[in-house]
Amino acid sequence: MAPLSQYINNWTLTPPNFTVNFPTQASPFTQDFCLTPNGVVEDLEVAVIPLQQARPGFYTDYKVVINNKGNQTASGSVTLDFEEDFMTLISTNPNAGNTPSNQLSWSFSNLQPFQMEEYEFTMMLNTPTHPTNPLNFGDILIFTGIVTGTGSDITPADNTMVLDQIAVNSYDPNDKICLEGETIDPADIGEYVHYMIRFENIGTASAVNVVIKDEINLAQFDISTLAPISSSHEYYTNIKDGNLVEFVFEDINLDFNDATNDGYVLFKIKTINTLVAGDTFDNTAEIFFDFNFPIITNTETVTVMSTASVGESTDSSIKVYPNPAKSFINLSTSNSLESVTIMDINGRTLSQTNFTGNSTDQSVSIENLSSGIYFVTIQSDLGQKVEKLMVE
Repeated sequence: MAPLSQYINNWTLTPPNFTVNFPTQASPFTQDFCLTPNGVVEDLEVAVIPLQQARPGFYTDYKVVINNKGNQTASGSVTLDFEEDFMTLISTNPNAGNTPSNQLSWSFSNLQPFQMEEYEFTMMLNTPTHPTNPLNFGDILIFTGIVTGTGSDITPADNTMVLDQIAVNSYDPNDKICLEGETIDPADIGEYVHYMIRFENIGTASAVNVVIKDEINLAQFDISTLAPISSSHEYYTNIKDGNLVEFVFEDINLDFNDATNDGYVLFKIKTINTLVAGDTFDNTAEIFFDFNFPIITNTETVTVMSTASVGESTDSSIKVYPNPAKSFINLSTSNSLESVTIMDINGRTLSQTNFTGNSTDQSVSIENLSSGIYFVTIQSDLGQKVEKLMVE
């Protein structure tokens, strides 16, 4: 046996491995290792974690976690950018700098190898009736965390993390979300995505043990890259049968009172590098409270598609309204409309309508669409615009 870590190559282990024979040797068996740095390596990582769903009009708690994956003590700073038009800062812990007003900042020093540091903050989200910046179901809130050290980081890609959080109404307290959102860019194929599994004891007695089982689809993910990042309580991880991951919260004694009855685990894993634009990858988890039947989370589906153009345009005069919509959408532009294409979040084309003449205004029926999120591409004789559409 040998220790397994995503950054073990930064160290020389002595001994490199060991052998233990059960039941000849007593259980549990403890083996100490001496870790010697391989050169000087700075390697910091940041994660932005939503501790609750984003419910318009409510307080929502968040956490920024930095991790020293290098082999030297680290010092530096971490910043968190947020959309101040759609939320109000309530508190930070520890106290954060707030200049500019849409950014939080903290400094850290002497962070030891393998050590993590956490920073918490609370936001009050706007209501749907906010007079200037309403926050509605389906809107996406963007948070950007950046950690900066004092040297040259060997993996700068994980010095930045963008959280896309979708605003919801009522929600299931036992759920699974991909923190990158419902889409990733083709350029991010083969890179890490972050999954958060939340659980809540809504029974009438404390849960002694909680076990989360997550079957990883090896046709979509590289199981060798799975790395736990953060959690609400102490736990350990098992991988069985090659792709069944277990997060075991032993003796958690999770309360059933509303203020103290929830928890989470956050991990990251790389998608396989053979995915292409239009592909989807999905994941579902089972949550076991003691010996009860499991609670099955939602299936979190992410689509590989270019989202760089969403909200941007080569014809800025194009407008789509109402949004959210129920039975129809209106299209308007200063130029001649040529076509409109509606796709679902899996990248499948659901409808395409071509327009003739020089019309600058059109109405399109969406009565056949189920409630959910769609992408609408509007083409004019000048250019195009891609909009995210929420259907109620």
